[in-house]
Amino acid sequence: MFDIIKILMFANLFITKIFINVILIHNSLQYNFVGDLSALNKLGTVIHISSQMNIVVKSYFIPKIGKRNIVSDEKKKKIGYVYDIIGSVNKPYILIKPLNKNQNYSNLIGENLYIKKKGKNFKKKQ
Repeated sequence: MFDIIKILMFANLFITKIFINVILIHNSLQYNFVGDLSALNKLGTVIHISSQMNIVVKSYFIPKIGKRNIVSDEKKKKIGYVYDIIGSVNKPYILIKPLNKNQNYSNLIGENLYIKKKGKNFKKKQ
């Protein structure tokens, strides 16, 4: 009986390792497809375009506000800059002011946006 338990525990550990490797390979392929994003931090996911044409992003962290914090898409195309932060500290939403006001950004809904990694430009989430 103990041998069966040991075999099941080993099988579970083996399957878990395979699953983790598959996820790591999938993520690396996903990032290689869009280019090297190592110089960028994932800001969050676009959820809405406001009536003032600001892009609303559900963020993973709180960046600093300013025109120096340029936000890009997965293809490293510059989209806009961090204009404002709304919501709570635990669940921040970032307003991105687009660089091109005449472009339609509704195709970005559901997409991830990125911001350059800069040590001093990020506030730690508390």
